[in-house]
Amino acid sequence: MTGEVPQPEQEGTPEVRLFNVDAMNDEQIILLNRALSATAEQETLEDSFAMSGSLLNQLATDVRDLASRDPERVKQLVHRWAKSSESADREIAAEVASSVVHYDYDFVRDALIFIYAGMPDGESCLGASEVAAGAIPELIRDYLTPEQAGDFRARLSFYGEQ
Repeated sequence: MTGEVPQPEQEGTPEVRLFNVDAMNDEQIILLNRALSATAEQETLEDSFAMSGSLLNQLATDVRDLASRDPERVKQLVHRWAKSSESADREIAAEVASSVVHYDYDFVRDALIFIYAGMPDGESCLGASEVAAGAIPELIRDYLTPEQAGDFRARLSFYGEQ
């Protein structure tokens, strides 16, 4: 056809994100996580829970992906979530913390140990501690140098087994 400009070929498939976390402010991301978590807790049907759980997983994936573009922002989100008394906040902090390990190892180590060990006042968010307990071995195995892994294990040993 005349007058049409050929479109350049695109390499690979375009990125697909369910939640446009780049366009959201931090409060919106935090509230979305809490709303999805509350919905998942209230649902009784297995299919509904699977849907809410899937949406929570997608939000965590989108925030981890954001770390490649804006690691400082994700670091700030993880910090806010980890210090929160809301279990849902602490759980997503444990899930996404490792996404900034190449940006700030010390922060990731301290955040995961803080979540794993529980709140300083003795209050524990069991779900968040379990998520952190699952994230720590994967982080050590897949992302850390041998020196970092040794450091992480030494600091973690202060809080108990791992």
